[in-house]
Amino acid sequence: MVYEIVETHVTDIKHGDVIIENGEMVTISRNYIKSDPLIGRTVRGNSYNGGRLPVKKVVIKRAMPGGIWGDA
Repeated sequence: MVYEIVETHVTDIKHGDVIIENGEMVTISRNYIKSDPLIGRTVRGNSYNGGRLPVKKVVIKRAMPGGIWGDA
Protein backbone atom coordinates (compact mmCIF):
# COMPACT_ATOMS: atom_id res chain seq x y z
CA MET A 1 0.00 0.00 0.00
CA VAL A 2 1.31 3.43 -0.92
CA TYR A 3 0.15 6.17 1.43
CA GLU A 4 1.05 9.56 2.85
CA ILE A 5 0.49 10.78 6.42
CA VAL A 6 -0.89 14.31 6.72
CA GLU A 7 -1.42 16.18 9.98
CA THR A 8 -4.85 17.83 10.06
CA HIS A 9 -7.33 19.39 12.49
CA VAL A 10 -9.81 17.12 14.26
CA THR A 11 -12.76 18.93 12.62
CA ASP A 12 -11.46 17.94 9.16
CA ILE A 13 -11.91 14.22 9.89
CA LYS A 14 -15.03 12.63 8.41
CA HIS A 15 -16.38 9.10 8.27
CA GLY A 16 -14.44 6.88 5.90
CA ASP A 17 -11.11 8.57 6.66
CA VAL A 18 -8.18 6.52 7.93
CA ILE A 19 -6.13 7.88 10.83
CA ILE A 20 -3.08 6.71 12.77
CA GLU A 21 -3.97 6.07 16.41
CA ASN A 22 -1.59 4.36 18.82
CA GLY A 23 0.58 3.29 15.87
CA GLU A 24 -2.25 1.54 14.01
CA MET A 25 -4.35 2.56 11.02
CA VAL A 26 -8.01 2.96 11.97
CA THR A 27 -10.92 3.59 9.60
CA ILE A 28 -13.34 6.14 11.06
CA SER A 29 -17.04 5.30 11.04
CA ARG A 30 -19.91 7.68 11.82
CA ASN A 31 -20.22 6.21 15.31
CA TYR A 32 -16.66 7.32 16.18
CA ILE A 33 -17.32 11.05 15.58
CA LYS A 34 -19.11 12.94 18.36
CA SER A 35 -19.71 16.60 19.15
CA ASP A 36 -19.60 17.89 22.70
CA PRO A 37 -20.53 21.46 23.66
CA LEU A 38 -17.75 21.58 26.27
CA ILE A 39 -14.73 20.03 24.50
CA GLY A 40 -15.81 20.20 20.86
CA ARG A 41 -15.48 17.37 18.37
CA THR A 42 -14.09 14.02 19.42
CA VAL A 43 -12.89 11.12 17.29
CA ARG A 44 -13.00 7.76 19.08
CA GLY A 45 -13.35 9.61 22.38
CA ASN A 46 -10.23 11.73 21.83
CA SER A 47 -10.59 15.52 21.53
CA TYR A 48 -6.93 15.90 20.49
CA ASN A 49 -6.47 18.43 23.29
CA GLY A 50 -9.43 20.53 22.23
CA GLY A 51 -8.23 20.68 18.63
CA ARG A 52 -4.72 21.89 19.46
CA LEU A 53 -3.04 18.57 18.62
CA PRO A 54 -3.06 17.48 14.97
CA VAL A 55 -4.66 14.24 13.85
CA LYS A 56 -2.47 12.00 11.67
CA LYS A 57 -4.65 11.30 8.64
CA VAL A 58 -3.63 8.65 6.11
CA VAL A 59 -4.06 9.56 2.45
CA ILE A 60 -3.96 6.31 0.47
CA LYS A 61 -2.37 6.84 -2.94
CA ARG A 62 -2.57 3.26 -4.18
CA ALA A 63 -4.03 0.37 -2.21
CA MET A 64 -2.36 -2.38 -4.24
CA PRO A 65 1.18 -1.39 -5.38
CA GLY A 66 1.35 -4.07 -8.08
CA GLY A 67 -2.24 -3.57 -9.20
CA ILE A 68 -4.85 -6.29 -9.14
CA TRP A 69 -2.74 -8.80 -11.05
CA GLY A 70 0.60 -7.98 -9.41
CA ASP A 71 3.57 -7.49 -11.70
CA ALA A 72 2.41 -10.06 -14.25
